[in-house]
Amino acid sequence: VTAGHDQICSAIGSGAVKDGIVSDNTGTFECVIAGVGDEKKESIDKSILGKYKLAFYPHGPMDLWAAFAWFNAGSIVNWCRDNLFTLEAEKAKKNGNDLFDYMFDKISDEPVKMNCLPHFTGTGTPWLDPEANGVFLGLNLGTDRFDILKAVLQGIGYDLMLNFEGFEKAGINIKNIRATGGGTHSTKWMQLKADMTGKEVIAVTMPEASALGAAICAGTAAGVFSSIEEAAEKMVTLGKVFKPDISKHQMYRDGIESHLGLYNIITQYREKYGVKSDI
Repeated sequence: VTAGHDQICSAIGSGAVKDGIVSDNTGTFECVIAGVGDEKKESIDKSILGKYKLAFYPHGPMDLWAAFAWFNAGSIVNWCRDNLFTLEAEKAKKNGNDLFDYMFDKISDEPVKMNCLPHFTGTGTPWLDPEANGVFLGLNLGTDRFDILKAVLQGIGYDLMLNFEGFEKAGINIKNIRATGGGTHSTKWMQLKADMTGKEVIAVTMPEASALGAAICAGTAAGVFSSIEEAAEKMVTLGKVFKPDISKHQMYRDGIESHLGLYNIITQYREKYGVKSDI
């Protein structure tokens, strides 16, 4: 039995096999799949999905369709780790502790007044701009490395919010988020996702959701389960639930325009000054 696209398998392995449940797999990139029931697929506005560069295709061997978004995430957090937190890395190695606990422990629970475009390797959706670069705006002498890390996480979160905007404008309902991947190791990052999106985030306990999803597909094909949905119901175990703080959500909502505006201004800058002069 063959399974399929790793992110589709991850969505199945997170139990995102029903209309309105979103799979959010955070690794090097953040890959987001929103499920759409077969009966609703014709009502989805494909032109809006196209505007936001969101793919739309069958979601595995089910009567479900998938809208797919992806963008930079863990690779930028790892850049912070390797360049800003070397002392913590040595301390964690010496004590046998998790480095990311040290990194995330001191970041602010409030929005930081700094903007970050986390586009160190270009962008994913909603732009698909391979020439984009990372940008920090708002640095001052009081800025520390924890502020920079929080700005990076906020920038990733704003890209997530923009993709969610594309889903919802196209008519895709988002009830809750099933979180998988390395990002689930940080409760602060999970809470930030909930606060920024305004959606309930539920961590999946299985660390290898793609492998579990492939096993669910194989078990269903072999007749162990009658359906993907039945298999997911029996095999997927959910962990901690993160509920959004609505007051913080509004603060992040107020900041999304500046995030998008910065991207547009930097794009204009690149277009004007991106070509090297002969002088």
